Amino acid sequence: SLALIMTELITNAVEHGFEGREHGTITISAKREGAILRASVADDGNGLTAEPSGLGSQIVRTLVTNELHGSIQWSLAERGSVVSLEVVIDGD
Repeated sequence: SLALIMTELITNAVEHGFEGREHGTITISAKREGAILRASVADDGNGLTAEPSGLGSQIVRTLVTNELHGSIQWSLAERGSVVSLEVVIDGD
C-alpha cells in the first residue's frame, strides 16, 4: 500500500504540478519513529488551488486512512505543493 501511495503522489506531482513546464524538482522525505512513518512529497510546481478530489487522490486517501491507519494532508508551499502523510507501519 505504501509503495502505491508514494508512486501515485509522485506521478501526480509530475503530471499536474509541472504541467506546461519542462523542468521541476520533487523532494521526498521520510522519518520513522517507532511504528509511525512520517513522509512527504514536495514539488516546486504550479501549486494547488484546492485539495485534490480526483480518483487517484481518493484512492490514496483511502489507502492511507483505511489500510495504514494514518492521515494525509495536501498543502500549498512557498513554491509548489506538499503532501504530508503519517501512517502506522508494521515493526516486524
